[in-house]
Amino acid sequence: MSRRACDVKRAQTYFHIDIFPKAHHHPQRGNPNMKSTATILRTASLLLLLGIVVFFKIGCPENPLHIADETGKILTKEYQVPAGVFTPGTKSNPNSDSPTAEEFLPRVGVQFPPGASAYYYTRGSRLIVKNTQENLHIVDTIVEALWEADAQQTAIEHWLALIDKEKYAESWEAASPLLREQFTKPQWERAMETMRKPLGKNISRTEIGSEFPPRRPGNFNWRHVSFYYASVFEHQASATEALVLAREGKQAWRVSGYSIK
Repeated sequence: MSRRACDVKRAQTYFHIDIFPKAHHHPQRGNPNMKSTATILRTASLLLLLGIVVFFKIGCPENPLHIADETGKILTKEYQVPAGVFTPGTKSNPNSDSPTAEEFLPRVGVQFPPGASAYYYTRGSRLIVKNTQENLHIVDTIVEALWEADAQQTAIEHWLALIDKEKYAESWEAASPLLREQFTKPQWERAMETMRKPLGKNISRTEIGSEFPPRRPGNFNWRHVSFYYASVFEHQASATEALVLAREGKQAWRVSGYSIK
């Protein structure tokens, strides 16, 4: 194959059912809007499960970060990943929210032949992976899913912070045009004054589910996704919050729907 030839092929990737250990499922307390690395990894895992077929390119040496070692089989590639998404080292702390890269990557289909490795560096939030070309293409997809999940969780975090601080007008301004088309600003403020304000301060939120409409395998370009939280409020011990996100560009999301039951 020519060095410039890029034949698009498919690789079937298989995933474990228990893709993220239950030990990492922690409710968000104290600062309920602090983005959880466990949530990012669970969401990214779901994105990968829904895109079960990973599309990758063979024989594309244009990326200068691909460096062949002496054997010509193991390559090294550096990735920028969301800050704190992995624990440095090869074995995570049982009390940590985050696994190491070498613990997480096999759960989402990356094989580690002899000579392969993965290490996360906190400085610059860099992930260095040594592996075969095929496995690096799978890592490419995983990193894309991590950034997609990070963007979704960031959008949720920032928007809920406005709601929790009773900045309802600002939450309307920060919402998707889809929500603003359904409610005028005064209507939205009245709705939140009626629905959210009586519940008082948010004590904790724990993600309990998410919904992604069916897409072509390997395609993460969802237009709408939904997230559900078991929430505890000052004046209500048990509630379910539902948020719908609408895509507004690559790795750009805004809230288009919100409800509390």
